[in-house]
Amino acid sequence: MSPLPPGVAAGACFFFTVATTRQHAVLTDEMVRVALRRAIVAVRAARPFRIEGWVLLPDRMHAIWTLPAGDADHGARWREIKRRVTRLVGAHYLRADGRPARGRDALWQLRYEQRRVAGAEELARHLDFLHYSPVRHGWAARVRDWPYSSFHRHVAGGRYPPDWMEGQVG
Repeated sequence: MSPLPPGVAAGACFFFTVATTRQHAVLTDEMVRVALRRAIVAVRAARPFRIEGWVLLPDRMHAIWTLPAGDADHGARWREIKRRVTRLVGAHYLRADGRPARGRDALWQLRYEQRRVAGAEELARHLDFLHYSPVRHGWAARVRDWPYSSFHRHVAGGRYPPDWMEGQVG
């Protein structure tokens, strides 16, 4: 097993923002959602991680994962998820010049943002940010109206009330 990167604890929790190339609004397309779900299931079977929260916006997604103890390799997981989604649906999306996209050019920005989440309080702040994103970006009037979010799972688990943040400016 390779050593962990400097400053990263084993079994750490991370917040991610993964965006589409040129901010194409395709991630909520049914074909992409299905491919993404399949890719995540396959990658988690091979390289487990716990999903703390997730929101899918048309041009980006935010996710919070906790990796197993002794494993900090989120990069390999994201590369494999992106590769699998691109393999399944990339040919259906066109580049700016109208030609079918190939490889990374199909859907994803090459890099993604990540930051380590330290502790329960910081996790709660990141979950709030993640779940409020559809409202902040104008995709939904209320958090509960956005279907592509772990918010609904967290409501069922008692973390949020169904009307969380309604009538407030986030």
